[in-house]
Amino acid sequence: MQSTTRSFSVGEGKGYLTVACTEDGAPAEMLIRMAKQGSTLAAIMDAFSSTITQGLRHGVPLN
Repeated sequence: MQSTTRSFSVGEGKGYLTVACTEDGAPAEMLIRMAKQGSTLAAIMDAFSSTITQGLRHGVPLN
């Protein structure tokens, strides 16, 4: 799979969004990593990205 990573910042928080796509270009996996490891926000973003990835793997549309 090919993936694209983008950095972002919200307030003082910085992070990275990675989206991996299948050969036909459909998104298959999403990862959000916050720069402050161990923070509550990092844990919430990990859980959110895991939920989105599981949905994509089971055919749930993004819209």
